[in-house]
Amino acid sequence: MNKLCQTGLKNRAHTLNLSRLMVRVEKQDKRKRMLNLLRLADSPCRRLFLDYHGLRLVWSWMMDPNNKLRLEIMETLEVLPLTNKTVLQETKIFGVVEKWEEESRP
Repeated sequence: MNKLCQTGLKNRAHTLNLSRLMVRVEKQDKRKRMLNLLRLADSPCRRLFLDYHGLRLVWSWMMDPNNKLRLEIMETLEVLPLTNKTVLQETKIFGVVEKWEEESRP
């Protein structure tokens, strides 16, 4: 992970390594660093992340009861090259985002 933080996501191998690390990491601070890496990644790498089923990984983090990364997750979703709402609905992310929005209303 430290190596990825130094280089950033620049190619297919970096993106694949990030996806593999995301499956295993459980600590919130490391997850936050990974989301930041993804936000700062080159555009083709963000697209590859989606191809590697990255939204399913993000959804699993969203469902973690100890999740304290809502803002970081939302900022990351904002920069991903999502072409339509259907992708978010299929991965169940859309429903979670709606739920978070309802919870944040006064």
